[in-house]
Amino acid sequence: SVDMRCSTGRCVAGNAVVNNVVVPSSNSPSVNDVADSLALYLVATVSVIFSVFVLFLALRPPPPALVPTGSADHSKPAVVSFLDKHGNSRTPVCGIVFENLTYEVPAKNAPGCKIRVCGAEEAEMEEGGLRGPASKSQVLLNNVSGVVLPGEFLAVMGPTGAGKSTLLGVLTGRLDASGAGKNVSLLFSGSLRAPPGDCVGLVAQHDCLLATETVMETLMFVQELRSHYDTQVRTSDARRADAVMIVAALRLDHRANHLVGGIDKGGLSGGERKRLSIGVALMMRPSVLVLDEPTSGLDSANAQALMSCLSALALSSHTALIATVHQPPPTIFNRFSQLLLLAPGGSVAFWGPPAEAAEWMSSVVQHPPLAPGVSVSEHLLECLVSGPSGQAQSVCQHFAQSDQAKRLEEKVRTCMVQAEAQQAAPSSSTVEFMPSSAPLSVGPLCLVFKRTWRQIARNPALLVLHLALAVAVALVLGLVFFDLDKELAGIQNRAGFFFMITLYLSFTSMSALGWFITERRLRWREWNAGLYSTSTLLLSSQLCDLVLLRLLPTGWIAFITYWMVGLNNDTHHFLTFTFILGLTVSIASTVCLVFSIATPDISKANLGSVMTFAFAMMFGGLLTNSGGDNPVMKLQYVSFMYYSWASLMINEFKDIDVVFNPDGFGSVDLTGQVFLDTYGINSDDLERNVGVLVGFQLVLTFVAASLLFYKLRRE
Repeated sequence: SVDMRCSTGRCVAGNAVVNNVVVPSSNSPSVNDVADSLALYLVATVSVIFSVFVLFLALRPPPPALVPTGSADHSKPAVVSFLDKHGNSRTPVCGIVFENLTYEVPAKNAPGCKIRVCGAEEAEMEEGGLRGPASKSQVLLNNVSGVVLPGEFLAVMGPTGAGKSTLLGVLTGRLDASGAGKNVSLLFSGSLRAPPGDCVGLVAQHDCLLATETVMETLMFVQELRSHYDTQVRTSDARRADAVMIVAALRLDHRANHLVGGIDKGGLSGGERKRLSIGVALMMRPSVLVLDEPTSGLDSANAQALMSCLSALALSSHTALIATVHQPPPTIFNRFSQLLLLAPGGSVAFWGPPAEAAEWMSSVVQHPPLAPGVSVSEHLLECLVSGPSGQAQSVCQHFAQSDQAKRLEEKVRTCMVQAEAQQAAPSSSTVEFMPSSAPLSVGPLCLVFKRTWRQIARNPALLVLHLALAVAVALVLGLVFFDLDKELAGIQNRAGFFFMITLYLSFTSMSALGWFITERRLRWREWNAGLYSTSTLLLSSQLCDLVLLRLLPTGWIAFITYWMVGLNNDTHHFLTFTFILGLTVSIASTVCLVFSIATPDISKANLGSVMTFAFAMMFGGLLTNSGGDNPVMKLQYVSFMYYSWASLMINEFKDIDVVFNPDGFGSVDLTGQVFLDTYGINSDDLERNVGVLVGFQLVLTFVAASLLFYKLRRE
């Protein structure tokens, strides 16, 4: 016999057990049951309509072209008209100047070395209590000075290890160069200040473009975002006209409706992608445009077309251009107005017009003269790297004492003095700068959300796979746990079903790992340009991922499995069941998001997510029971899977009666609460468990936002 006194287990009600028999509750339909059925039908209808709408968006082609038909007149300087019409974002501007720029990094085995930038005092290292000079530091730039005025196109050239990328990093503010504001400055008509990120446009060597966007959409996205922070950005029609102007100037009007594409799916060519990247930078209307090896990876025809466009921009606009080049052919080399030649170690070997470089180099080195068929750039590099030992240092010393160096120094000091004098003079004009990170607002949030939605819809493979797996897994689970009864086997199978569906939703959330890893450079470029804030980026992307790839498949799984398994047959329990699953998959996807932000290595992020889910599974409630004396079992209270599984158990067993009928014994009617007690679950803790799950979500979102902000600033 089984003792059914209330002292050994909780009863359905205070006197619900009469003569060891549980009094069954009434199952007659009521008005509330009819209302619940109608509400459930409405929810199912809305879910189906929404799913069809999402699939329609995923399969429809890109929108029609936004540019007028017909051939464009490329003889007109469209970019110049665009800049003249609106002015550079920081006009009036004189250019960029840097003086005695020195950049050092700690060498290996010298942990105490510090960075010395812009003529600061020599750093010292401290190791093992001993102090010594910072001679173990590696010098990347050594007393580099220069000035680039509007209309000038500066080429930064040098062999590998000469500091070209380091110079660009300091000039654009991408490198942490404390003290650089005193010696690297943008010269305005009324001020002399360090260059903020939105004043210096950077075109990276590797393209940072979304494959699912068209050419016009890529440019319009920047324009629309800027309209929320920059008062110079005008109406919607004017913004579209500006984008059309840039497309025509870059000779991309015939490709305006084409998707950017990628390596594996066609799209724009390498030259077209590079020109589009320049167009994105121009839409920011920078005072100085910096290009990191713009001709890298391009054939000669595309390289010449690109440099022709850039040289025309430099000559006709108010923008100063700086480009790093490795070994350009004569047709490209002669398009530059100034040349900065860096030697190994970061010292200046030459500064001046490119046409004078070869003659000056031949006058200071013992090297065969320029041979026929050899380009000037190749000859200059050979003089620096192929000569006798110490020849590169000798070239730098000769230049430091030459008339070219004196003229350069005089030009730099003149620009500095003029800017300082104008800064001291009173002026009614003010120069406005965009914030380095725009605040959270509805407009940018909607724009980034729309682009992310469009990205998922135009690349629907992952979405379709999630939906197909949701249907397949739901049918498999429904067949395995089909129409469970309320006897002992059915009770145990219910607990297993809840655990399996929680486990499946958690592990399928690992598809969120690639969100930040695959588009790391793009996110950094847009954030660094001040187009949107960290919260805007995180919230918009997380909402799209959550709605389309998490909640929609979860709704399908819940709707199919709930009725096949035979759980509580009412709308309230079904909606609670669906809500708990949705909260679970949201937490799991946020865990994956944290790991994708923390590391750029997909393997490490995958391993971290798997281990986190394995820990949550071990202490998820079904495999371990916290009722014993082992203190390690209390770790289940930091497992989000435990709270999800326990909430599903309470939602199912709290209001039903079960039959305890083990083999060899008679059957006894019990309440579901008695079964919950065997797992150490309190039937009154449903609200508490859901609250803990919400707390998990909020904490993980805060961690993701903080980590994203830290990573973006550090990179």
